[in-house]
Amino acid sequence: MATSRPLAVNRLAALGPAFAVLALVAGCSGPTVPSGSAAPPQDTATGGPAPPSSEPVPALSLDPTAGWQRVDLANLGVLNTLQDVIVFDDVLLAAGSAGDAGEKPVVIRSADGIDWSAEDTSSAFASPTSLTVVGDGVIALGSGGTARCAHPYAIDTWARAADGTWTEAPWDMAFCGGQGSLSLLDRGGVAAIVGTGFGEQPVSWISKDGLHWVDRHPALDGFSPWTSVVDGDHLLVFGAGPDGSPQARTTGDGRTFAVAPFPRLPADASILSAIWSGGDLDVFAQDGPVLGLIRRDAAGVWSTIGGQGIRADEVASIAWVDGRFVALGGDENGVALAWSSADGVTWSAIPVPRGAGTSLAAVAVLGDTAVLVGATETPDASRTVGAIWVASVGVLTPPS
Repeated sequence: MATSRPLAVNRLAALGPAFAVLALVAGCSGPTVPSGSAAPPQDTATGGPAPPSSEPVPALSLDPTAGWQRVDLANLGVLNTLQDVIVFDDVLLAAGSAGDAGEKPVVIRSADGIDWSAEDTSSAFASPTSLTVVGDGVIALGSGGTARCAHPYAIDTWARAADGTWTEAPWDMAFCGGQGSLSLLDRGGVAAIVGTGFGEQPVSWISKDGLHWVDRHPALDGFSPWTSVVDGDHLLVFGAGPDGSPQARTTGDGRTFAVAPFPRLPADASILSAIWSGGDLDVFAQDGPVLGLIRRDAAGVWSTIGGQGIRADEVASIAWVDGRFVALGGDENGVALAWSSADGVTWSAIPVPRGAGTSLAAVAVLGDTAVLVGATETPDASRTVGAIWVASVGVLTPPS
């Protein structure tokens, strides 16, 4: 996410009380741990020998004092990046890309975060950037370049079978309009994609299989969606109203979007994410460096609180992981950063993997193991490759 320039504090009263921004940077470098076979790696883009992608492999330890350790993914060839990781049926699934232009889709799986193997997936042009559990399966959403679109760019989706094989959606010219800010959601076993596509075109599609999509032809009346959540039998969509200020809309049919109650925020604020945590709906908003929490409790009452210990303009994503919030991002120099919070208000920096070109995309927890996915430079600085790091789950909890 591109960072914003800090705004004057006196313009941020609507986000809650003033706070002191803490410039906390915590980190640790870690060894590399092995994954899979020791066969010579092949470059998935060329079929030839892969360039170096990891350091010599020492033994693994998930001792809480060991910090983050990079997993050796040499058995998978060279990955460009990994964009998402989730837990499904007690297995970790991570998605990303390979190939010179990132056109080769990659989905890998692991039962422990250490040993990873590739699942069968393919595409002529696109790779996945997010994974979503829908009903009793998983659907991937991604995009890529294609001459079939005038821009030329399009989205793509894949559905996962029980045996771990993936089927790509048949081509539809509607995919040309899908590039943009999109949310893939589970509506009781039916997949929904809602957001803003190419040229600010509204997108609201539904699918029973994650492959064949029906356009609901949404009427948004100048509303531009940023992020969405399932709210009972409706979708609650957060975005910019016709005047550009933050607004919430609700829809039951994916076609009509009615204005929903939501606290008034500064006109320049934007919604970063909306997350269910227990019975509360937590919406995180950014106005310059300020991270505001707008919370709706079980009674439907909204409250607004200013966050502490975190700069919103350094945050790329926020997730609810293992009973706490984890934010990932980076500073203006491209140094990876992460924070943790038990309540979404008070944040503390937590250790992150170090190394040139390191970026963090997503986090998940399986049992006692925390898993980060992203990318980092090879030791010879010749390219950036997809990377996975593991640590004891305690690394996500700052010392008290």
